[in-house]
Amino acid sequence: MKILHISDNHLGAIKYRKNETYNDFLKVFDEIFKLAFDYNPDIIIHSGDLFHKDRPESITLKFAFDKFLELSKKFKILIIPGNHDFKARVGLSPISIFENGNIKVVEMRDIFKEDKVDVQKLKFCYNGINFYLIPYFSDRQLLRDSIFEILTDLKDSEINFIVLHQIIDEETSRQKAGIIDIPFENLKNFDFIFLGHFHTPKVKEKFAYVGSSEAIKYDEYEYDENGFIKQKTKKRIILYEVLGKSNIKKEEILLKTPREYIKIEFDDPTINEIENKLKNYEDNEKILILKISNANHNITIELNSLLSKLKFYHVEKIITSFKQNQIQNLKIINTNNYKQEILGKYYEIVMKIIENQNIIDLENEKEQEKEIENILRSLTNEDKVNRT
Repeated sequence: MKILHISDNHLGAIKYRKNETYNDFLKVFDEIFKLAFDYNPDIIIHSGDLFHKDRPESITLKFAFDKFLELSKKFKILIIPGNHDFKARVGLSPISIFENGNIKVVEMRDIFKEDKVDVQKLKFCYNGINFYLIPYFSDRQLLRDSIFEILTDLKDSEINFIVLHQIIDEETSRQKAGIIDIPFENLKNFDFIFLGHFHTPKVKEKFAYVGSSEAIKYDEYEYDENGFIKQKTKKRIILYEVLGKSNIKKEEILLKTPREYIKIEFDDPTINEIENKLKNYEDNEKILILKISNANHNITIELNSLLSKLKFYHVEKIITSFKQNQIQNLKIINTNNYKQEILGKYYEIVMKIIENQNIIDLENEKEQEKEIENILRSLTNEDKVNRT
């Protein structure tokens, strides 16, 4: 049996404040849609975050609905909501409208019975394989308790797969501040684990993060010494061929339509050095990540002028540090005019709060909060107070 694994399409997202990038995510999904028909799997698994927001715009929802409806005419499809797809309090995502005879959607609110997970609600059997579909859990203990309940349903003689939108191992969670939703040890009785949530692809013997289909941020990629994206982190989908309980072949299919990134780093550069190097990389369709450390403070104005002339789709400028001796020589401006320029029409309100001696003299944090609240309540313009 062949299984196509996709995840984290984040339809409806916009990156780097450029509205045109909305179409980047749709274009990549169009490519995946066509690849599904080319590779002709028996079943398609989507492991979460189809949408970027739990309330996608109608045009985004219609786009996805039409695509999945067309896919379901030929393929069985299993979908779980990711953390972006639903509101935790409601436990229901817009993906629920996709469900039909060939599309199974497992929603959080549907799988609990008397405060316990209803294993049969999240189980799907197809061609001799048991698929356990778990929507995103924000409560890690509840997730782990639910997994233990599912484990009691497993039969060693059968092929058992689980689909999750979670972080399961320490190495993959390096960008999640070391947080593990569930240890891999707790899942080792499953024959394979299809994962979403982590945006960089990671394929192992017993589990796989297929990764996102289009990058939201540059750090979803790793870059080589020349600034180009490393092959192992490029966007992809995965085709599995299940030949037996412990015999699963994997084919990673690289996507062609994700927008390209280039990451160039400098340490204490001159403006000429930056210009000479970047001219070799100019491309109207690519996003440039420019990272500078130990920058000369005077370079910033020249740099902005240079970047406005270069031909890139977008430039994300990151200055991590300035030369220390220059920082020490900078004059600190501390005038009311300077404050007023920054604070604008909120100047009087903010200054009334931060210059109130009663607040400064208060030792108790709760008393400070109460005093600030009283000052805010004394102001008559409610809209102004909320914005402040």
